[in-house]
Amino acid sequence: MAGAATGGVIHYRMLEPIRQYAWEKLEQYGEADKARDRHAAFFLSLAERAEPELARLRQSAWLERLEGEHDNMREALSWNLEHEEGELALRLEAALWRFWHVRGYLSEGLRWMERVLAEGEPAASQVRVKALGGWLTQFQGDFARAKATYEEMLKLSRELGDKGNIATALNSLGTVAAQQGDNERARSLLHENLEVIKELEAEGSPASTVKKFYVCNQLGYLAINEENDYARGTTLWEESLALARKLGDDYLIGTTLGNLGHVALMQRALERAKSRSEEALAFAEELGSAGVELVPSACINLGLATLGPGEHERAMRSFEEALVMSQDMGRTPQVIEALEGMASLAGTGHPLGTPVGSSGGSTRGHWHQCFHTRRVGVARAAPGLGQFPAR
Repeated sequence: MAGAATGGVIHYRMLEPIRQYAWEKLEQYGEADKARDRHAAFFLSLAERAEPELARLRQSAWLERLEGEHDNMREALSWNLEHEEGELALRLEAALWRFWHVRGYLSEGLRWMERVLAEGEPAASQVRVKALGGWLTQFQGDFARAKATYEEMLKLSRELGDKGNIATALNSLGTVAAQQGDNERARSLLHENLEVIKELEAEGSPASTVKKFYVCNQLGYLAINEENDYARGTTLWEESLALARKLGDDYLIGTTLGNLGHVALMQRALERAKSRSEEALAFAEELGSAGVELVPSACINLGLATLGPGEHERAMRSFEEALVMSQDMGRTPQVIEALEGMASLAGTGHPLGTPVGSSGGSTRGHWHQCFHTRRVGVARAAPGLGQFPAR
């Protein structure tokens, strides 16, 4: 029977009595395990084909394809782990992390990562290094766990002489250091990373472009956060945008557009912040499901940009959309930012503003706290807003 099409692929299914009969026959003739092996191998191949496409122009189609096969991916992971196929499980987990991230399966992805690393192949290998990405814990705001994961990645990459993953680990550690407020260590790690990237460029490595994008992106954050140098931060993010366009990575382009909206907000250029945030949201909409991850931050920026000129209804809609999506994705720092934006709106006396409860005792890194304080300070100081209560 033909089922629904996802990602351009039509799925067929058997009537349940026929499926059960076929499975009983496979077990009867000792073929069931071979069928499961072929199933796991097919979906590992599919995930590894999809992985590079998730950072390219056709990422939306591949995300839809993986969404339609998500249950099959879960079955393949379980089968490999149950039958001690540790390397295969590591490869599958490493191929799926971006899908889990973009589609908001952070908690599930983290559970798989922990299980695969605990039960998978323990020896140092490029497969294990690749599976060690701490992005899922970092996006959930668990910086201590992310740091430990990246440190293991750096150690194993150095043992293997893997410059590409050395650069990835250094950049990731620099990002976490910045999020924890240790900007001096962050800068040191990022400049060390630039030296590795120069070596990759000299070797003609195509990976050097994306590695350089991430360094420029993080140095832009440091220029803004530590030095209050918004002009330099904007220049670095414009360079990041050019690199993202060179890569053809729609997701990175959209993310950088959101960053540029953010720095405009900090400069009290509310119209430019509004324009950049709207551009980022339009880009996210064009990306479809691949752009979902971009929406919460852009909505928070747009909410604060419209809060200043007194567009309270639009600001509230933006904060509410950011809150709902951040909760669905398990993005604790952005949940807090959305709640604080709504609480600030409540202080305007506008009928849409209602008191907001506490965030349940959740904490966030110094990085997010500093940025949010500035965001609200920018909106408070904007002309025509009215009085904000001190918080």
